[in-house]
Amino acid sequence: MRLVRGEAHFSVRTNPSRPFIVQAERVKIRAVGTAFNVRLATNFVEVLVTEGRVRVATENRTEKTEDGGSASSSVLSPQSSATLIRAGERAVLSLVEPGAVPKVNTVAADELARLLAWHYRQLEFTDAPLAQVVAEFNRDNQVKIVVDDPVLAALPIGATLRSDNVEGFVRLLETSF
Repeated sequence: MRLVRGEAHFSVRTNPSRPFIVQAERVKIRAVGTAFNVRLATNFVEVLVTEGRVRVATENRTEKTEDGGSASSSVLSPQSSATLIRAGERAVLSLVEPGAVPKVNTVAADELARLLAWHYRQLEFTDAPLAQVVAEFNRDNQVKIVVDDPVLAALPIGATLRSDNVEGFVRLLETSF
């Protein structure tokens, strides 16, 4: 996968026979069963790991051609270094300093939430059946809500909520219904 601009969040299952690699400029990020965020800016690439770990490597992008010029290569050179980034860590790799080492630091939980706030959708419902609202929440979250009662499943809901706020949604249901 190639990220050519902007920011993306990836959630990847471990499969040693099919490695998942994201390339952002001359930086390659290899998933090792994880969830992570990659942001490509003008002067740097930022990798933020939310689960598991990733291996980050820079590549030597210039190689001499037969006529003495240079050509671009997407192969990691033998001199490339790889850094292992774990959950709760952020690596920033300069795109303007050739051979720069990734700067890795630990990210506090509140900072992690702030950095990933763009990732969550705003869910808006007007008289939507509870079953539909629950299905939208279940799409984006590991915690799954189940509505067993068909009468409750048809209950009309009107609300605006963040897709990651399952606890807030459950509190809303408890206090309002």
